[in-house]
Amino acid sequence: MMYHSHVLVCAGTGCTSSNSLQIIENFQRLLAEKGYDKEIQVIRTGCFGLCAAGPIVVVYPAGVYYSHVTPDDVEEIVNEHLIKGCLLYTSDAAD
Repeated sequence: MMYHSHVLVCAGTGCTSSNSLQIIENFQRLLAEKGYDKEIQVIRTGCFGLCAAGPIVVVYPAGVYYSHVTPDDVEEIVNEHLIKGCLLYTSDAAD
């Protein structure tokens, strides 16, 4: 099966302890509800090696990286990035 996009979600120890399994479930549920589960594949990965920035989500083929993702962020990522194609940028840097 050919997918339009792949959503890689870290399931390493650090990210798992910060709800990455719930993030995966939320992506799968929302994509199925919206009828995109045959076009966008959610993949549970090992550690990306950036534990301090976790949970981490990477979307391919765009190569977009989301850090500090929460289960509540999933709906915005699905609606704005995966469906509408808008890139979402957030910054943890102090102003």
